Amino acid sequence: MSDKIRIFALGGLDEDGKNCTVVEINDDIFVVDCGVRFPDRTMPGIDYIIPNYDYLLENKDRIRAYFLTHGHDDQTGALAFFYEQCPAPVYGSKVTLTMLQMFTHHVNRDENMYDLHPVKPSSVFHVAGRKITYFHTAHNIADSSGIAIWTDLGNIVFTGDFVVENAALPAYLHDMNMIAKLAEEQTLVLLSDSVFSDRPGYTAPHYKLTPLVEEIFKFLGARIFMKKEEHLTWMDALLYFCVVAISFQLCEDFGYAS
Repeated sequence: MSDKIRIFALGGLDEDGKNCTVVEINDDIFVVDCGVRFPDRTMPGIDYIIPNYDYLLENKDRIRAYFLTHGHDDQTGALAFFYEQCPAPVYGSKVTLTMLQMFTHHVNRDENMYDLHPVKPSSVFHVAGRKITYFHTAHNIADSSGIAIWTDLGNIVFTGDFVVENAALPAYLHDMNMIAKLAEEQTLVLLSDSVFSDRPGYTAPHYKLTPLVEEIFKFLGARIFMKKEEHLTWMDALLYFCVVAISFQLCEDFGYAS
């Protein structure tokens, strides 16, 4: 008898943030991402908005795992608020799980309450007797992944957030080999990142902004204040700019540049 499958979202559809999708296969529940949404100006006094987790609470004994695609708060942050009521193993890359713990500490919850299972961004393992495939994707945070959950009707594939990128640092690259291997198997459904999908053309990687910002760091001659940022590619670039600016200043001080 074929697997009985239900897929439904508790958040993240037609909104920015609060990403949370439930995959129910027979009696097992798998949750892909579990994030917060940030309030807008019409919501004074509210810090975070989380998915309605009543269904998970009512069926907490059937939750087999939380699978996290990457470490941004809109993919992970809601776990801090209801994990103790709906516990289950949490899978993700080391970067992802570390950022989950950092956010949990930030909202004054116990960052050690989780049953964490670090996995490589591209890896294959089994949960509740079911094959799970993580495949490394290109995003503005290190070690992000897409996820495939095997069923006898085909894989349920989540891309996670991604851009098509073949020239970034290793921590930000698509694993095209893993994706190609997965494509050889039957796919039941593909749930894809669709941000800006209504716009023609390609989404350029963020680091291509580097040449435009670098000149400011080199020649401004004053302090520059930056807001806290979760996009690790941008943080990499900012640190690089700082090193370049200091090196340029030293060369100028010693008469090697003008």
